Amino acid sequence: MNGHGVMPGEAGRRAARAGNEPPYPVDAIAEVAISSRLTRVVEDVYQRPHTATLLVSVVSVFIYAAFGGTHRAASQEDAVALGVWMACIPLLVYGCLQFQDGLYRRPFPVFWRLVMGVSLLYLMFLVFLLMQTRTTAISVLAYLDPLYTGTNFVDSVTHADDCSLTWTNVGAKIDVFVISHAAGWFVKAMMIRDRALLLVASVVFELLELTFRNMLLNFRECWWDSWVLDVLLCNWIGIEAGLWFCRYLGASRFHWTYVSNKQPPLSVRMTAAFFSLFTPQKFDSFRWHVFESRFQFLASSALLFFLMMADLNAFFLKAVLDVRVESKLNFFRLVINACAAFPAVREMYQYVSDPSCHRFGSQAWILSAIILTEICIILKFGPDIFPHRFLDYFTPTVKFSWLSACILWCAFVLFFPFRPKRLVTEKRADTVAKKKQ
Repeated sequence: MNGHGVMPGEAGRRAARAGNEPPYPVDAIAEVAISSRLTRVVEDVYQRPHTATLLVSVVSVFIYAAFGGTHRAASQEDAVALGVWMACIPLLVYGCLQFQDGLYRRPFPVFWRLVMGVSLLYLMFLVFLLMQTRTTAISVLAYLDPLYTGTNFVDSVTHADDCSLTWTNVGAKIDVFVISHAAGWFVKAMMIRDRALLLVASVVFELLELTFRNMLLNFRECWWDSWVLDVLLCNWIGIEAGLWFCRYLGASRFHWTYVSNKQPPLSVRMTAAFFSLFTPQKFDSFRWHVFESRFQFLASSALLFFLMMADLNAFFLKAVLDVRVESKLNFFRLVINACAAFPAVREMYQYVSDPSCHRFGSQAWILSAIILTEICIILKFGPDIFPHRFLDYFTPTVKFSWLSACILWCAFVLFFPFRPKRLVTEKRADTVAKKKQ
């Protein structure tokens, strides 16, 4: 009740009847305040570390595995595998509790710490495979997925048998991989958020497919399949859809609360507050400013390199490790790298754009190490399935084209007059001011 003996809600309704509609309904303001308090309560419940609870839970799992799982194991091999899986749990739990929080907070900080722990385990697994022979590495993967790994599978599928532009051929090329192409570039657009870089990456990857078509037969595609279906259709649709979704997230304000004169039940408000955790508090747009400085140009080039290598490694790892397309290992690798790439790209953008940031983000460091280790595995095991020298697989045209591109890139880095837009704008403003004088 206010100083005039009128309830706040009644005052708002009287003002509306008098034609003096208040800018915000009083009941809605009260409801939003309640919802904000509920959101803080839910965040406190779901983002609290729960260290003691996790300690008891982990020890309980170890006790059960030690006194139950080992005795029920069918063989010594299964017991060793169980021990390896159990040994991964302490690292993941410790990471969830003690790893440093990154720039991403939603849905929960512990989720992104778990992603960092899983990506670190994947890096350790790659280093283990790198120390083995190709036969041993294939045996390890065959144990993880015995149906689709280690079966001496050679991907001899080619998409360039008949390149005549007919409805039959075009329809034959439209399959589930068309959707995966668009979905992949949708995710990349959500990560990078820059149309120019994404379009350059789309074209460069098609050039890489042309480069390695003599090594991987499934890179042999018709010209219209590469440049029309892939670049102009699937990739472009995925990029534009991802950028539109980025703009939608950046412009939208997510209100999962139930705003009404009637008070909803507590369970409904708690559920709404919980789902609000899965919406971003703030969604930043990225402006890489590639040509503002030599450092930003090199950083953007490095981003493009790692993005291309992450995609290219997927095909070469399947070839050198005898992994079929249907293997669940491909899916697990894709999920791990995609989840790690979101905070990694954000950390790299912070490192490039923020002058006060002098450290390379931890998730960006781990993901870079993963991609480079995968390249090392390909280079080590590649000679076992590619009998010729590496350069012998490239035509003279391909060699000349990439050599020319490297020379032009180096010359651009050395001689291009990089100038920040801020300085250019200030110089133009000074020039205009002098002319007016």
